[in-house]
Amino acid sequence: MQNAVPRIAIAVLTLLHLVGPFTPINRSDSGQIVVGAMIIGAGFAGLFVWSFVKPRAASRAALGLFIGVVALGAVTGASPVLEGLPVKVALAAALLFGSLTADMSAREGPSAADRSSM
Repeated sequence: MQNAVPRIAIAVLTLLHLVGPFTPINRSDSGQIVVGAMIIGAGFAGLFVWSFVKPRAASRAALGLFIGVVALGAVTGASPVLEGLPVKVALAAALLFGSLTADMSAREGPSAADRSSM
């Protein structure tokens, strides 16, 4: 269950970047923005698949990519940092939660059910 939260956040980021440029709300006439969004969306899609194998690493990489995208949008003026702030904070928190809880579960060792079968 703990890996589901960051995985859902990565799936949301994938959909936002792959579908977002084609919606009426976020429509862009610039081909560069559409191609950039597709590349970023493909990156998040790859991280989503990787999260089934290495959830902690995928969560950390997705958090880094997400922060990079937000920073790039803020620097270029394409998307102000305060625009959609609650959603950005929620997604970042979910990814951070995934990387921290994966760390804790790795340190705990085998669960009680696993120990009783030994």
